[in-house]
Amino acid sequence: MAIAFVLLLFVLALFNFALEVMAIEVFSLLVMAALVISGILTPQQAFQGFANSAVVMIAGVMLLTGGLLHNGAADVIARKIQRYAGPSERRLHLLLLGVVNGVSAVINNVAATAMFVPVAEGIAHRFRVNRSRYLLAVAFASMTGGMCTLFGTSTNVAMAGAMEQY
Repeated sequence: MAIAFVLLLFVLALFNFALEVMAIEVFSLLVMAALVISGILTPQQAFQGFANSAVVMIAGVMLLTGGLLHNGAADVIARKIQRYAGPSERRLHLLLLGVVNGVSAVINNVAATAMFVPVAEGIAHRFRVNRSRYLLAVAFASMTGGMCTLFGTSTNVAMAGAMEQY
């Protein structure tokens, strides 16, 4: 019976993640609560992951990044990049990649990519080139910048936590 219940929750989660009927984080917490209420998980097991320092660090980085996105920092950065690059597409491309690389070393690389996707699309539109020319470069610059620091990528944070444990 427990297996059927878990499979039902799994299918519902897949459905919700695909269609986003409910906010993903809210739905995930509801699934965890359903597992605790049904007795499949103990409360200690359910909340054990939140005690991991890696999870706390990732949550902090996401909060910091959310603040940067919502206060308009991406727009300010985009305007400055375009001002310093001038009319040269090559200079603009190199400057954009350098900034993305630097920012992703300080904040999470996924968030840095999300922050610079609109910037890259705007630049591609300005120069009338295919946007994949800038988007792929932003993705690579973000990944390499994220490898510079412990908290630049979630993988680094998770591995650091695992190394402490083992």
